[in-house]
Formats: sequence, C-alpha cells, structure tokens
Amino acid sequence: MKKILLIVALTLISVIALGQNEVFENELIRFCRYEKAYLKSDNTGIIEFSNFEVLYDKKNSIYGVQVHVAEGTKFDFILKYNKTLREGKDVLYMYEGYRKISKERSVVLTRTKLSSYTNNSGFSSKETITETDWDKQTIMFTLPESFTVFSVAPIKDR
Repeated sequence: MKKILLIVALTLISVIALGQNEVFENELIRFCRYEKAYLKSDNTGIIEFSNFEVLYDKKNSIYGVQVHVAEGTKFDFILKYNKTLREGKDVLYMYEGYRKISKERSVVLTRTKLSSYTNNSGFSSKETITETDWDKQTIMFTLPESFTVFSVAPIKDR
C-alpha cells in the first residue's frame, strides 16, 4: 500500500511540476524536477535528456527517481538508503531498490547524498562536467539483472 501511495504522490507531483524547474516540499514529500540532465553509459555515450525527477517520501524514507531519456524510454526507481561506504577520504552513499515496472533490482551510488538532489543540486552546465566527475560526482545506477550501468549528471536551475 505504501508503494502505491508513493507512486500516486509521484505522479501528482510530476503533473503539478510539469513545465517547472523547481523544488516542491510539504510535510510528506520533497521533490525536484530538472529540465536538463546528461546520461552516460558504455552503450550510448553521453546523451542529453530532459525531465529528471527526484522525490523523497519523508514518512517512509523512500526515494523515487525518474529518468525520462526519450519518448517511451523511462527509468523509474523506488530506492531506500542502505549504507555509507568509506575508503580513506572517499565516501559513497548506497541506495537499493527496484525499477518500478520491471521490478528489476537496482543499486544507486552517489558521492553526494541523494537527498541533496531534492534541493536543485547538480552541475552548472555540461561544460563543467569533467571525465573525473562522471566517475565520482554523478548518480551511478546499476541494474545487475540486465547488466545495465549508467550515470546521470543533473544540471541545476540557476
């Protein structure tokens, strides 16, 4: 039932935020929609896309992430914080969950907490993203069952 409520809330917020690039927050959720983001994978290289969304369900401590790469191509995730990984000064935040439609297991790694992306966090422009950033400062998605790995670099609203 909680998952259905999250899906309904995410859909409603998406409709409300359509055409906006801003943060929305109330006592139940925090939401941010990015008009522009870049996706990098071994299969596609780097592609620009619009409509990247991050939602945090405060009551259930669940994240909803939507990546709308192209018309008809959408990655929609339900994620929960799992643990923080540390190696020296390097820190990685791990989130686990699944892709909504296929129920495929998903693992997301970030150097910045996923919650920061509900606050319009990201890169200033594509030109400011270095090769090192793709490895260290983006949101890294892994879908182990389909051997899919890609990174997303959202462009924050100025």
